[in-house]
Amino acid sequence: MITATVADLAKDVEKYLREVERGESIEVRREDKPVAIVSPPKPSAKEYWKHRKPLPSSWRGLPH
Repeated sequence: MITATVADLAKDVEKYLREVERGESIEVRREDKPVAIVSPPKPSAKEYWKHRKPLPSSWRGLPH
């Protein structure tokens, strides 16, 4: 997780958003106290199932 002050984030928001696009989260701090977390959005359920890898065949059911 990257840490940035509110001033740093305001000054170079494009730089920090590029980091978020790459999957990084940013803790935003004011006066050395955390005030927000900026993170990539979670995938929708549809996207999750679309990109999920299939389980090995031995996991698909009970042994016969």
